[in-house]
Amino acid sequence: MESEFENWLSTEKVGAESESCLEWRRQFFDWWLRWEECDTGCDSLRRQSAVAWGQYIDYECDTSLANGFYSVLDVLERSARDGQVDVRLAHAVEVREQSRLVNGNVTPRQLPQKIDYSSPAATIVHCSNGATFSCRLALITVSLGCLKADDAIVFMPELPTEKVESIKAVEFGTINRVKLDFEWPFWDKKNPGYMILWKDEGRNEEKVTRQNWTRHVVGFDEVVQQPNMLMAWVSGEAARYLLL
Repeated sequence: MESEFENWLSTEKVGAESESCLEWRRQFFDWWLRWEECDTGCDSLRRQSAVAWGQYIDYECDTSLANGFYSVLDVLERSARDGQVDVRLAHAVEVREQSRLVNGNVTPRQLPQKIDYSSPAATIVHCSNGATFSCRLALITVSLGCLKADDAIVFMPELPTEKVESIKAVEFGTINRVKLDFEWPFWDKKNPGYMILWKDEGRNEEKVTRQNWTRHVVGFDEVVQQPNMLMAWVSGEAARYLLL
């Protein structure tokens, strides 16, 4: 996209427009790249999967839950209360430690099995509190971050090579929002929000720090059902500095 943009600029606009106008075009293109990074949640479009990007669906309207994500929890709670779902608290699927005697010293020993699916008859899930669950089928829905972690879930036997390689190869980024609440909306309600264009052409090449992360803010949008609020978007390394 960068190559096509520069080619279009040099063949169609350079010489036909002022340097000031060309600079505005570059700033807008730079903003668009940052917006797409926020939209996809990646650190850089250079590392974004073109296949995954092509599968993205943009709905025509915003959808919000009346009571926030508590609406989802309420449904789960009612299902559990009605006996449709058996929820077990304090049953983390973790490596358990046991003590053993080695050369006269007591040392902790980790039991490596967490999810044992070695038998075709049953899958056994081991919990940190000592409980085990045997089932015909276990559906594992942990996040990619948990699977990539050094202390990730251990499967017995190990997952197939292609799945392990996929877990290593698939990446995920960071996206954060900052909500600002005002006494009254001072922006144009017909075109709510502000998008930010940066003049410095070296912004994309500079190292992100705690001092300059704000230069990577894409802009501010109005928030659904919050008429006095603007929300800033920032992604990638700048979004992680936001939390420091």
